[in-house]
Formats: sequence, structure tokens, C-alpha cells
Amino acid sequence: MTFPCDPAPVLSPRASRLRDWALFAAAASVPAICVGILGLRAVSNEADGARREVALGLATASAHLSRAIDQETDRAEAALAALPLADPLTG
Repeated sequence: MTFPCDPAPVLSPRASRLRDWALFAAAASVPAICVGILGLRAVSNEADGARREVALGLATASAHLSRAIDQETDRAEAALAALPLADPLTG
């Protein structure tokens, strides 16, 4: 069984041109969208890193402050212990 060959084009010239433009737009927009997504992920990672850095700085500062308070409390306790105090019962 043989099929007759139809020499007529499948798409009209206008439809063919529209198809070509649609394929071009798709081929051009996919990489741009991917680069945009990667950029957004990079910005998100940068923000997370900055957040971690601030948290680490706060933890370090609080540890230093706690140590300074402990040292000052120990110093004040030693200074108070060295003071001669009268016996509160004898007046």
C-alpha cells in the first residue's frame, strides 16, 4: 500500500513564524529563569550566613559579659569578706 505524497506545507508561513518565535522565547527564557532562581538562592544563603554570624557574635559577647560579671562578683565578695564587721548580736 502506498500513500500519495502531499506537497502542501503542514503549517502556513505565519504559523511557522509564530512557532519559531515561541520556540525562541522558550529557549531564551528557560536559562534566564534558572539564573534568577540561582540568584535568589544565593541571596537567601547570604542572609542565612549573616544571621549565623550575628548569632555567633551575640553568643560570644554574652559569654564575655557573663565571665566579666562572675569576675566582678568574685572581686566584690572578696572585698566584702576582708572588711572587719562588728558582731550583729553584741552591737
